[in-house]
Amino acid sequence: MKSQTSDIAVIGGGVIGLTLARVLRREGASVVVVDASAATDPTAIPAATRAAAGMLAPSFEHGAPQSALDEALYRLGAQGLALWPRFAAGLEDETGVFIDYQGRGALGLAYDEIRADALRAQAEQVNALGGTAQMISGDEARSMEPALSSEVAAAFYAPADAQVDPRRLTTALRASLKMNDATFVCARVTRTQMTSAGGAVMLENGETLEAAKIVIAAGAVSGLVPEDVVFPVKGAALSVASSALTRVVRAPGAYLCPKAEGRLVIGATEEPGRDDLSVD
Repeated sequence: MKSQTSDIAVIGGGVIGLTLARVLRREGASVVVVDASAATDPTAIPAATRAAAGMLAPSFEHGAPQSALDEALYRLGAQGLALWPRFAAGLEDETGVFIDYQGRGALGLAYDEIRADALRAQAEQVNALGGTAQMISGDEARSMEPALSSEVAAAFYAPADAQVDPRRLTTALRASLKMNDATFVCARVTRTQMTSAGGAVMLENGETLEAAKIVIAAGAVSGLVPEDVVFPVKGAALSVASSALTRVVRAPGAYLCPKAEGRLVIGATEEPGRDDLSVD
């Protein structure tokens, strides 16, 4: 059974898929978003989005380029980061949904000279690519975050890095799309194929969506993306009630990410290849 035809079908209702759909819809395209995470509960937040800490941190995620690909990823992340203040303000103004965007920077901690030297080299590389990073002393880091241990010897400070609450962001993006008459289909996609008119999206419920263009923004467990391109990484994290920090703090083997209303996200383990949601 076929349903309506659209200009663009976006497969995946996470932050990437929703943000892209919002831009396309605001530019006048007819857009349908297919979201498997909402197949049984339209209010459900996608699993990867629900688990994410929401750090916007090119200085750390791709801050030590050792190949052309790493440099390209850093530049892409830095360009995206520069757009966030205006994007966050516009989304909140449009929808009235608070997304907890915080642009207070981030600290990477060193407890010894070996780690400090590595962070110093990382800061130099970030700055060479046009970023803003600096090494500060342990005392300077504690003046910014008094809760830090006296054993912190130095810190990498990335003043432009930021963070957002992915769950609140998803809620706001959905609200924006509904306000702009985008179409939501809560179903799982089994496959896609090219057609003379563009493309077809086959759903688990037997329906078929037709679109001139198809964008696959689905996750690693969707079965729609090759495993050598996108693969699952299981990470365990927790949140506690704490107002001890005012900005993201990253240390060897851990990060601490303060959210609104006194919530502190602490993470994370990494186990490549695991896609279960069980807690060990």
